[in-house]
Amino acid sequence: MNVRVAISLFLITWVYDLNTNAEDQTAKLPDDGWWIRYSWNEKTEVNGVFRGEYTEKMTCSLVGTRTEDGEKCRWVELNRVWSLENKERISLYKILIPEKDLLESEKPLGGLKRGWFKNGDFDVRAIKLGQEIKSNSNLLRFFPGRWQKTERLDKARNVDYQKGRLSISEARTRTDKTAITTRAQIEESTAWFDPITAPVFSFACFRIKNDENDDKLNFSKEIEMVIEDIGNEAQSKMPDNN
Repeated sequence: MNVRVAISLFLITWVYDLNTNAEDQTAKLPDDGWWIRYSWNEKTEVNGVFRGEYTEKMTCSLVGTRTEDGEKCRWVELNRVWSLENKERISLYKILIPEKDLLESEKPLGGLKRGWFKNGDFDVRAIKLGQEIKSNSNLLRFFPGRWQKTERLDKARNVDYQKGRLSISEARTRTDKTAITTRAQIEESTAWFDPITAPVFSFACFRIKNDENDDKLNFSKEIEMVIEDIGNEAQSKMPDNN
């Protein structure tokens, strides 16, 4: 049997199937040690004028499992690397979240039990609940919870990454309207899922703009997240699980 076919068949046994709502469908996350790295590219325009481009590398890892308040929870570690003033910057997050929230909640950070944050050379500190979580609410948008209330889009896409090419036949799409300070903001999200990267997406595009009824500011932002690599040997870079 072809090695790639064998791996695909193995992964499909735990893939979270976004194309079915069967009652007996069991959602699963990969075992601890799983990781995926994305390239993040963000472009912003204000009143039709290009205001800049931002890029980073984001690696998400599953680095521990424990039971908390009777719930199965997972330690999720995020490693973000970007450049500022020609200097590399690194931020690390280590967060304990119920597995059910990662699989089913549109805003999984709302169920955060506790977490740690390290910025550059500064000491590790505990994450503050409340506003700090709200300001980072989209950090886990690649987990399947966000993509429950979506529509299928018959739009194929090839996604190239370090181990080869993924050919995906359809996407999932959704539109959200949220209040940001005093303005309404509309976000159109489209994501492509493949068994190799499941249960998270392989590629996604987020188009964010202000409400058309707001004539004070013509703001738009486009974010693309695309897989670079994936593996199963992740180890935590933060303090021991506790």
